[in-house]
Amino acid sequence: MAKTIDRIRAKIAWAKQHIQSFQLALSAFYKTDPYSVSVKEDTNAGKRIFYVSKADPVPDVPMEAIAADIIQNLRAPLDQVVYQLCIAAGASESEKFYYPIRDLAAHYPSARGTIAKHVRKEVIDAIDATEPYKGGKGHALWQLNALNAPDKHQLLLGAAAFFRSFDFSAIANADREFTHIRFPPLMIRPADPLFPLKVGDELLILPIDQKVEKDMPFTFDVALHKPGVIECKPALKTFQDMANLVDDIVTSLGRFLP
Repeated sequence: MAKTIDRIRAKIAWAKQHIQSFQLALSAFYKTDPYSVSVKEDTNAGKRIFYVSKADPVPDVPMEAIAADIIQNLRAPLDQVVYQLCIAAGASESEKFYYPIRDLAAHYPSARGTIAKHVRKEVIDAIDATEPYKGGKGHALWQLNALNAPDKHQLLLGAAAFFRSFDFSAIANADREFTHIRFPPLMIRPADPLFPLKVGDELLILPIDQKVEKDMPFTFDVALHKPGVIECKPALKTFQDMANLVDDIVTSLGRFLP
């Protein structure tokens, strides 16, 4: 029979499989060439403007359903490991225990008080070390918890593409002053992520006489976005980072289980 911690970690493994499925769906979407960039010149203003000429919407199916499964399968193991730790310490199986994630650091001590009644101090110390509240080391845990709220489907409908960066070397390498120098790729990230990306968005404005290489390499990504929780963060990397964080926490707390 599998150990308790192995059964809990199986949920995380399932989430990671969903992340792989999300990555495959994302790759399939990118292969459709969903984004195009064109250039126009404003001779009166002396500007060359690079703008979005094509921006296909991110497909809701299957990516939205996969993302929902990822979030749910990452949030549940945190509660499960805390519950099992309390039961192992003698708590009643009818009691409910949750990983104490809170919006404010000031609310955290009372949130973990119920757990502290049952488990050893080193268990509480390990949970405390994760700082599972907004702005703490565990800020991503707070985001995960918020994404798993009842309105999470509304969040996922907000997932879209955004302009991530452009390669500045395409400008430098085309400049006559640097004809004997080849600059390596230098990705410049704009202050405005242009979320959600739409046709007509201006990506870059240069002087009309600025020399550039023929194809300016712009890059795009698919983002998660929920105002006040997570804003314009690359979805795939966000899921991967959250999965690694949850895996580390559950594995660390699992050493206290019998």
